[in-house]
Amino acid sequence: AASGFRSTAPNASTLPSVQTAQAVPAAGPAATGAANGANDMVTAQRALSSLGYYQGPTDGSPSPALRLALSAYQHDQGLPASGAPDQATVTRLAAYVR
Repeated sequence: AASGFRSTAPNASTLPSVQTAQAVPAAGPAATGAANGANDMVTAQRALSSLGYYQGPTDGSPSPALRLALSAYQHDQGLPASGAPDQATVTRLAAYVR
């Protein structure tokens, strides 16, 4: 056995306190004010994909890539670049998926 080494268990009183995180809802359709939820997300995904803004899945789920694509499209269209599938954005995008 090596001299000078002493194995001990951590002492709870010397450890830093850890705060537990609270769950935060994802920025999905309800959180972003989209009228038709997943249908609006799929419309946005399909249209943005056909326009070259988005390369992700068309599954109706929000993602960082979709938010970036929405924000870029909104900016290019002179809309407030929120990255959210709001009604004005979805209405414009719907013309590309019919």
